[in-house]
Amino acid sequence: MSPADGYKWNDEYPAKFVVSAGPGVTLGKTEFKAKKKDIVPAGKKATFTVPLTAATAGAFTLTLNGGFSVCNDTSCKIFRKKTINLDIDAN
Repeated sequence: MSPADGYKWNDEYPAKFVVSAGPGVTLGKTEFKAKKKDIVPAGKKATFTVPLTAATAGAFTLTLNGGFSVCNDTSCKIFRKKTINLDIDAN
């Protein structure tokens, strides 16, 4: 995912995500925080790695719940209690 045109990741905001997955997926870690440097700013975006193991090959969904902020030259937008679903394909 990328911020909308003209916006960039706000690395001053204490971003935090809690990740969950459905049956058949084991997560090695579920909580990611900018303060702990789990979330790494990378230009206009930020990244974090979710260690996971899928019991079988196929499609599944990761659900991220948390808060973050993006800014442009004049203002910042803060997203709290935001839910993001990511479709993943395990090979």
